[in-house]
Amino acid sequence: MSDGRFSFPACVIAGKRRLDVDDLLMLRKHAFSDGIRTEDDACLLLAIHRACASSCPQWDCYVIENIAAYAVHHRHPRGWLDKGNAD
Repeated sequence: MSDGRFSFPACVIAGKRRLDVDDLLMLRKHAFSDGIRTEDDACLLLAIHRACASSCPQWDCYVIENIAAYAVHHRHPRGWLDKGNAD
């Protein structure tokens, strides 16, 4: 992601005007099958979210749930949400 280009399936999804449930399922299956586990995963998910003008309610819930789970379970201190993780 450092060169500003997305790989599959993110490249297909990021170019869309609206994110729908099918896009969510594609990401869950191909890109984030184990969830958001790294800072790069979190940045990619947020970049896709920002690149699209609108989204379905399920997409918004997916982003919020996965970024929150990453911050709490994969960042230090694990199991807690402190100011640093929230930022």
